[in-house]
Amino acid sequence: MNRKAFTLVEMLVVISIILVLSGLLGAGFSKARVMAKRAKAKNDISQLGDALRAYYAEYDTWPTYANNTVPPNRLTLNELQALYQILGGVDRALDTTVTGVGNPKQIVFLQPSLAEMKTVIDTGGNLYSVGASAVTNWVDPWDRSYMVMLDSTGSGKTVAYGITVGSPPIVPCGFAIWSAGPDMKVNDAETSLTDSQTENKDNLTSWK
Repeated sequence: MNRKAFTLVEMLVVISIILVLSGLLGAGFSKARVMAKRAKAKNDISQLGDALRAYYAEYDTWPTYANNTVPPNRLTLNELQALYQILGGVDRALDTTVTGVGNPKQIVFLQPSLAEMKTVIDTGGNLYSVGASAVTNWVDPWDRSYMVMLDSTGSGKTVAYGITVGSPPIVPCGFAIWSAGPDMKVNDAETSLTDSQTENKDNLTSWK
């Protein structure tokens, strides 16, 4: 009686085909996950930008310190936490211990999902990353805080650190918001052509 069976070579060919197809499928899923995270980050940045515009339309200023001055630098961990509280309806300043002068009408401009608000620490490399802390920020899909810089001079322009090759660009808008992107790296001090500048190629920004 004849028996139909795979030869060893045929079996190896079938296994090889399965492995190739699995690899292609896995790569496709991986790319899809990255694209989904990028889309989520862009949506978050858009929401935060809309909230800041609404705040400015209501109060004719950006969120400020207690002395009514706009921060001249990229917001710190504590200032970012205060920013989200202000936009969430809390009347406080960007100063970490000062109440009042921030949102006296207690208007809710922004309500990030609680799942996206995580405790963060300064991990160096110009990044605020998820870690055990008392400071809570809104984090991107790669667990890094969104970065925010406001127009501190009233010029309608903002210096956006950590975005392009060469000197930090001047962005023609009242604020700059960005995420470090999939590689979770950002380089603020770009003053010469160095390899580190490639860290910013995948950043997601509020003006692109």
